[in-house]
Amino acid sequence: TGMLPAVKPWKRGWPASPDFILFQVELIAKNAYDLIVEFGSGYTTLHTAKTLDILEKQNSKVANAVTFDHLEEYQKKTISLLQEDGLENRVHVIHAPFVEYIAPDGVSYQYYSCQKTLAELAAQYNRDIQKILVIVDGPPGATGKNARYPAFPVIMNHFSCNNIHFLLDDKIRDDENEIMQQWITSCSMAGLKYTYVDGNLEKKGALLEVMRNP
Repeated sequence: TGMLPAVKPWKRGWPASPDFILFQVELIAKNAYDLIVEFGSGYTTLHTAKTLDILEKQNSKVANAVTFDHLEEYQKKTISLLQEDGLENRVHVIHAPFVEYIAPDGVSYQYYSCQKTLAELAAQYNRDIQKILVIVDGPPGATGKNARYPAFPVIMNHFSCNNIHFLLDDKIRDDENEIMQQWITSCSMAGLKYTYVDGNLEKKGALLEVMRNP
């Protein structure tokens, strides 16, 4: 895959650890994604943009990328990070304040107001999308019980492609362990094929690959 962006340690102002981001960068470099969706912006967003920039210079396939942040302050910080490297056009950073999301099982969550954007992306690209990466590094744990759970049903509802990777950060926490188990259970109940890998990372991390039948 050629040169990849260097991932160096930094002060822990934003949550993702360097090894998680390295895992993410390698996935993007290896998998020729059509679309990358990120819940929670920051250094993960910057390294997505850097990786896509390098891939384009290598004449490789480059994904469309969008990230959602519930706080305008952090949306602006992320855009500034991208601008410092001239990468602001690589990822669409969207301010998506929390709204109520009712999950398929009736449980209420506070989640990103992302549905309109995802519906537009699906309508625009669905026939051309074969593979999606979903980076789940938000909402913050303090938002509520299993706050990151909605990423799975929201994405599965909008996109019908055969291959979706869900990369979940912070699996060191009980909530994230429960969330991953809920996602796996959803796959089993829907008869979907899946593979699951635990990342040997500082704050854990896990990759769920969901495969619909072609």
